Amino acid sequence: MFVLGSFSEVKDSIVKVLSGRKVFIIGVGNDLRGDDYVGSYVASNLRLRGLNNVVDAGLSPESFLGVAVNARPEVVVFIDAVKAGLNPGFLVFGSLKEIEELEVVFPTTHKPSYSMLRRYLEYMLPKAEQYLLGIQVSDISFGSPMTSDVKRTADILVKVLSTLLQ
Repeated sequence: MFVLGSFSEVKDSIVKVLSGRKVFIIGVGNDLRGDDYVGSYVASNLRLRGLNNVVDAGLSPESFLGVAVNARPEVVVFIDAVKAGLNPGFLVFGSLKEIEELEVVFPTTHKPSYSMLRRYLEYMLPKAEQYLLGIQVSDISFGSPMTSDVKRTADILVKVLSTLLQ
């Protein structure tokens, strides 16, 4: 399953995959690069709303894979900034494996690649599904703030995910 578009176009797919399941969220982002911060922003705000199976991994998602493995989730979701040729704030949602095969670019500076993260999680959590929830960026220049379109989508995601995953 792979969907992209505005939040209203992608919401049903997100709800279908995550509802009633044990989910672990890894937010990825760089707070110094505007819209690139979006994954960390969503994760931080989900934590503030009381969700425990969420980490703000910043630039090092690989450093938090052990935490995800220990949580034994049914679903692992990475939330990150993407360059997918969409309108700013639009979403990309699909399995990590599917998204790897597409020409979706991750503007973050984190290492290693999602391909390596996926393989590690497949080994450690063979029954867990892995997804990427990507938010199309507009401005990732150094020192810029998050743009209004991206922040609006992030705030909607925080609200919906916090309700869905309580």
